[in-house]
Amino acid sequence: MDPMPSRAARTAYLVLTVIFWIAVVTGLILVSHRLFGLLQDSGTMSIPASFYVDDVPLPETWEGAGPVPVTVDVHDPSLKQRVIAAVPVLVRWTLVAVVLWLLRGVARTAAKGEPFRSSNLIRLRWLGAIFLLGFPLATIVERSFTEWFFSADVWTGGPLPPGEISTGAPLVSVPAILAAVSLFALAEVFAYGARLREDVDATI
Repeated sequence: MDPMPSRAARTAYLVLTVIFWIAVVTGLILVSHRLFGLLQDSGTMSIPASFYVDDVPLPETWEGAGPVPVTVDVHDPSLKQRVIAAVPVLVRWTLVAVVLWLLRGVARTAAKGEPFRSSNLIRLRWLGAIFLLGFPLATIVERSFTEWFFSADVWTGGPLPPGEISTGAPLVSVPAILAAVSLFALAEVFAYGARLREDVDATI
């Protein structure tokens, strides 16, 4: 073990720990906001949405280039509506918390002067899998529950605006794919470093 681990590694571990707990608290507040009306009138649930509005008159030289972001106020929402609206938030913030937890684990071992451990190899591969598969799955969940929320079986807020409902972010994210590839490559670097460390320890 390195008796003098990097100050940058210790700082990174501290910063990631703070960010992790901020993310956890923020996620809990946002989920509670959807489930129980925390920090707002409990009789009204406000949720963001996007609509492709086709019948809104625009100036002659203007063209609609995408969905219009809006805030939807649902009065006296049912428990079913609250749960459906809360699931996408819960999934997203759970993924964020898991990513930060794994990064925090990598920084913790680096702060102890032991970055090339097999546990970090596992953490990096999990991070790559989350960016490659986890976030697209979260997008699918968001789309499915948004469509369900605005379906005739659940929606009770009157007529919907004309046009198609936007059901979340794109399924394929180039930055997420690049991040996944980078993390898998970094995992192989850590694997090589772990093997070198084992060889050095065996010769001592």
